[in-house]
Amino acid sequence: MRGRIDGMTGEMLRAWAWDPARPRERLLALLVIDGYKSDIVVGDQPRQDLAGAGIGDGAHGIRYTVPGHLCTEATREVSLQVVDADGGMVEVDRRLISFTRQNAWLAGRVEGFRRGRCTGWAWDQRDGTRRLKVQAVWKGEVVATELADRERKDLLSAGIGDGAHAFEIALPPSVWQAPDPNEVLTIQTADGQEIGTIRLPENDLLKSLVDLGRQAEREGDHATAIKNLEEALRLSPDNVDALWVRARIAAGQGDTDKARALATQAFDLHPSHARAVVILGRLAHNEGNYEEALGYWQQVQPGDSAFRESLIKAGRALMRLGRPVEVLAPVRRALSLNPDDIDAHRLLADAHLAIGSVALAAKHLRALAAAQPADRKIAGQLQKVTGVEPRKTAPLSLEFLENPTMHDWQGPGEGAVTAPSERANGVVLRPAERRGSVSFLVSEPQEFRAGELPHYGLRVTGNGTAAELAFRFRKDVAPLLLTGLRLYIETRAAGDGTPAPMDVQLVVRQSGRDVRRTLLSCQARKRAKMEAFDLVLTDTEAAALEAGDAWLVLRVAAGRAALLRAPRPLLKIEPEQPRTTGYEGPPLPDLSRFGIAAAGARA
Repeated sequence: MRGRIDGMTGEMLRAWAWDPARPRERLLALLVIDGYKSDIVVGDQPRQDLAGAGIGDGAHGIRYTVPGHLCTEATREVSLQVVDADGGMVEVDRRLISFTRQNAWLAGRVEGFRRGRCTGWAWDQRDGTRRLKVQAVWKGEVVATELADRERKDLLSAGIGDGAHAFEIALPPSVWQAPDPNEVLTIQTADGQEIGTIRLPENDLLKSLVDLGRQAEREGDHATAIKNLEEALRLSPDNVDALWVRARIAAGQGDTDKARALATQAFDLHPSHARAVVILGRLAHNEGNYEEALGYWQQVQPGDSAFRESLIKAGRALMRLGRPVEVLAPVRRALSLNPDDIDAHRLLADAHLAIGSVALAAKHLRALAAAQPADRKIAGQLQKVTGVEPRKTAPLSLEFLENPTMHDWQGPGEGAVTAPSERANGVVLRPAERRGSVSFLVSEPQEFRAGELPHYGLRVTGNGTAAELAFRFRKDVAPLLLTGLRLYIETRAAGDGTPAPMDVQLVVRQSGRDVRRTLLSCQARKRAKMEAFDLVLTDTEAAALEAGDAWLVLRVAAGRAALLRAPRPLLKIEPEQPRTTGYEGPPLPDLSRFGIAAAGARA
């Protein structure tokens, strides 16, 4: 779930919200302003900046008219909360927003001054098609008048009327060629409502100040760079170029609070500004806020000087978030730009190891070893994986499923299915009913150990129906299961942690229809719990298994989310035990002592 509070325009609070798992869905949201809760609003406003950043189709903007009693000059805490797929509220952004006292109907901004022209926009919120007449006032006199009727795409995408509300007022040379440093230029409507003020630079000095600041930064003279940039910001506080260059210097000096404040100001003024996005991405990444950093890195466009950096750091963020399958796409793109990219080879090796693609991991480890022959760690990893065969060709004696680890996942790592879908060999994800869907997210891979494929979990959510994750039996284990196995499964609720009713079912195909037998019914709760049950086949079920028509199905109730892994064998049931479908002997041992180490009890 992603979203952002963009800021205030007049009495209009602007934001956006989007769920990558439901990319075309318009989300319901509410805004909490210093404890005051708005009505539910729909995130359906089209915005070009969102579409350009890959946020769905761009129609995910939110506009909320703030009540008059809150439209006073103050800094207020605003929280954006979104209704998730389960009907709960999830906070996706919280920040401090500056509220200003303005006329209830007027919104606008004075943006800058260049080559004798003052630019900005003015909008009558009562009538989105009305064009306001604006005036420039200098030393108490109106020196120029202009109609705010210029079309601008950024205004349209931000929901500012129909977008045709910008102005450029040409000032008389007598005003801007020899400005009085003690005076400010005021821009107002024809009836005297102030839109904003600006201090005129001497001889259009702003660009020169920013250029001098950037040159001094390149030369390492940060004191001179800061002096020029802060003078530019004094003359024009909303100068985006001065803001981001000053933010970059602050970040390099370790002043992250100042860097974030300046870069955020630049981003709020120009949400698609590449340099502000990169600075915010770096700050979030360095502080371990990987989800936030990922949102910024995904906005960097091809052709930008930071594009390669964005691909690599997006990959690192996804690895940190436990989403190795999603690492492959951006990092492969980075490798296509430079086949010798060491960082890309390193990330791809780690991602392939995490999802069990040992041969592909070895390919990238060889490239690393060739580039860094003295690195003992790389050599050790390559030695471990070279010649390692996937466990499916040399299964453990008690293994009974074709693919219990879900290796060779076909991707993507996150999404939804509306029909049965084989996502990995012998692993099918499906909704229990045709009219529902199942959302999924690959998560929590275990650490790779040479000679074994890693297990990882799949977070599933049933939308309008129960969610089913089915694992196909190996055909050659029917004799073992006629005697029986005792199995264990770890259950855990996902999402908001609401307990999730779930069943483990044996499903076989007989006479052209599915026959189900429930092996275990339990409640998946927020805290992980080990559950034990027995699996003993009948002769008819064994015949279906040998024909390849037998599945072990994990079923989670509709509207609930759970993290699922395949059940694991604990021990054999001795032949002399009764062939029952449930354990009826003495109490089972405390299974918390087994975990993955229970493989030692499989003999």
